[in-house]
This record gives sequence, structure tokens and C-alpha cells, in this order.
Amino acid sequence: MLLKINISRGKKESKDKGNSYKEELLEGLKVVNHPLLRAFLVPLTIINFLFAMILVTLPSFANQYGNGPSTYGLTIAFLGLGSMLGALFIDNFRTKQRLGIMMSAGFILSGCTWLLMVFSIQLSEIIFYILLAISYSFIGAINVLFTVLFQKLPEEKMLGRVNTAIESIISFAMPIGSLAGGFLTELASPIFVLCLFGIGLIILGGFYLFNRSIQSLPDIDKVEKLEW
Repeated sequence: MLLKINISRGKKESKDKGNSYKEELLEGLKVVNHPLLRAFLVPLTIINFLFAMILVTLPSFANQYGNGPSTYGLTIAFLGLGSMLGALFIDNFRTKQRLGIMMSAGFILSGCTWLLMVFSIQLSEIIFYILLAISYSFIGAINVLFTVLFQKLPEEKMLGRVNTAIESIISFAMPIGSLAGGFLTELASPIFVLCLFGIGLIILGGFYLFNRSIQSLPDIDKVEKLEW
């Protein structure tokens, strides 16, 4: 807000810049339409939709099955902790196995741990937080792999517009998911909504496991630019 830049341009130049940006963004969307990128992005968009659902469900879940605000706050904290732990440790394992195997196994393990976590709240809140951190550590690790992957696949000159397009597509599902999560929490139970996320992770892992183009990828350090 405090940054002041003195730039003088005519109306025609501003209009041309706007048109140029639209053209570049459309070029990014065309790259994202590549079959391999589509195979990654469509399921990820659905998972983002489900994650938005659980975010709006967590306060109700904490009130019904935990200690209200303290349970909600600790749940958010352990989500962040798990994500950071996964991001820290993935560097030690990223070249140990092919990318497709790591991603599919990571999503399946995360989903299974997530489902165990949901039902563990009635047994022990400590076990609930431990399982939550473990489940989301897989997501944190996979997020790092995706970040590197989306940097390596497009041409260097396309990086900005491709990543803008990817973030726009993935983020588009979140407000819709939030709205759906609010309705489902009223109609069903918070546990049902949280289980949907775990089941979605397992299905996504299975999809990646049986997708030939994803399973044919080498480890993340050996991934090369897309061919057109």
C-alpha cells in the first residue's frame, strides 16, 4: 500500500496490456488442458472441494465431539503441524520411488489415517490429534511434490501463466465446497462430512495408482518438460 511507482501510460497502452494478460492466461489454460496435467488437476479440484467442506464443518464437529473452541483451535494447529512435518521429511524420500507410486500411496495412507482419526475422537483426543498430524503429513509431502512438478512440466516462459491457471482452477472449488459443507453439516452429521474427505483421498490415490500416464513418471528429480 505504501509503494509508490510513477508510471505514465496512455489509455491505449493500458488496454493493450489488459488484452495481452488475457491472451497469456488463455495460453496457460491451453497448457493445463494437456492430458497429464488434466489427470492431476481434476481429482485435485475435487479434493479441494471436499477440504473446503471439512473446514466449515470443524467448528460443529469440535462442539459435538470435543471441547468446543479448544478442540477446534488444536485441530487447526495440528493440521498445520502435520503439513509442515510432511514438507520437512519429503526431501529424504522424493528420489526413493517413482512419483506416481509416492503420490498414490501418500493419498491412500492419508485417507485411511484420516478415517481412523475421525472415529478416534470418541476414544481419546490425544490419539485424535496424533492421527490428524500423521494424516496431514502425507498431504504436506504431496503438496511439495506437486509444487515441484508444476514447476518442471511447463516450459520456463509459461511458468507464470500455467501456475496462475492451476491455482485458479483448484481454488474455484473452495467456495462451492464451503457452501455444500454448511448444508451437509445441517442435514447429516459432522462425522459424515469428515469421512467424505477421507474416502475422497483414498479414491484419488486409487485413481493415480491405476492411471498409466501418472505411473509412467520417474522420480521427481527426473521429470522432464511436457512434449507438445
